[in-house]
Amino acid sequence: VFILSLVVRHRKITPLDTHDRPKVAFVVPAYNEEDAVGNCLKTLLKCTYENFEIIVVDDGSTDDTFEEVQKLSTDRRVRVFAQLNHGKWGALNTAIRNTDAEILVCIDADTQVRPDALGHLVKHFSNPRVGAVAGKVVVGNRVNLLTRLQALEYVTAQNFERRAHDSLNSMLVVPGALGAWRTDALRAVGMYSADTVTEDADMTVAVSRAGYRITYEDEAVAYTEAPETVRLLLSQRLRWSFGMFQTAWKHKGAIRERVPVGLVSIPDLVIFGYLYALLAPVADFFLLLLAWNHVFGPPSDLAVGGGLMAVAPVAFAYLALPLFELFVAGYALRADKQESMWMLLLFPVQRFVYRQLLYSSVRRALLRAVMGSFTGWGIKKRMRRDLLAMQEG
Repeated sequence: VFILSLVVRHRKITPLDTHDRPKVAFVVPAYNEEDAVGNCLKTLLKCTYENFEIIVVDDGSTDDTFEEVQKLSTDRRVRVFAQLNHGKWGALNTAIRNTDAEILVCIDADTQVRPDALGHLVKHFSNPRVGAVAGKVVVGNRVNLLTRLQALEYVTAQNFERRAHDSLNSMLVVPGALGAWRTDALRAVGMYSADTVTEDADMTVAVSRAGYRITYEDEAVAYTEAPETVRLLLSQRLRWSFGMFQTAWKHKGAIRERVPVGLVSIPDLVIFGYLYALLAPVADFFLLLLAWNHVFGPPSDLAVGGGLMAVAPVAFAYLALPLFELFVAGYALRADKQESMWMLLLFPVQRFVYRQLLYSSVRRALLRAVMGSFTGWGIKKRMRRDLLAMQEG
């Protein structure tokens, strides 16, 4: 009820005065993105906001990423840098060091941004306390069951969880797919770091700990290309889970500092992101065991009655959370004018099949944290798709 009240009370920001147009730089770090970066840049060049530039940093790609970018670099608003491979954090820092823009909008090379998104992001920075703004990321390639399940996950996370964290100023991640940053805030915390593989979460918590407010803007929309196979999904989520664990460990001092991200988001991540993923299979096992004993146990009336008495409370407790999650998904879909309530039909598959894939990634990430290391940009397989056109169609 408390979380729902925060979501309902989520406030809107008054737009900037029409004469206040600070310079903005779109920052696009790219590594082997020849199939996606062209469409990304084409959408950015259609932006309706007037004062912006685009900085593309090719981080040592081994394909034709640089050549694809060069095709659009004749536009004076596009600047291109090429460097040896350092990782995404290094590419982002190269852009920061080479711009005088007051605001940076960092996006992934597979992101396609709606033309009006930048104006919606920038208006928040009229408040000098705002250090970053998270945009709304929508799955654009809903071409199979797996990508549709991810679309439902994104809708729920943004229209419910992210609005609640916005109200508490406890945002844990400004997404790399679409996030706006006050440049001075990035420089104040030492710019991006190689300490984690989720540099967007690391930077979000760092800026929050520095005293800035981090907010969410649901009118700033970008479309991303979600993994279309289970193998690619597991690779992506392993990286995310491992990186979020690194971020929580690195910023555990935020709990002692009693800042909202430390009091709310990091404990929530540990409990529901990791401990719950570890305990969920155990709960499933005991529920199945009780059900088995009820069905195949001694056939006496006392045993049957006792079986019912034993199973009922556990079954209710087990089903209470999925029922609440179903309500949350329905509320999130109802709050989003672009989505259809028919997506709720995906919920059983998401809850009892798709969620198990995510749990497996969390367990693998924890094992990696204990046994080894994890680096790199990750496995990617892009399609040359116009995601905005797919949505309009």
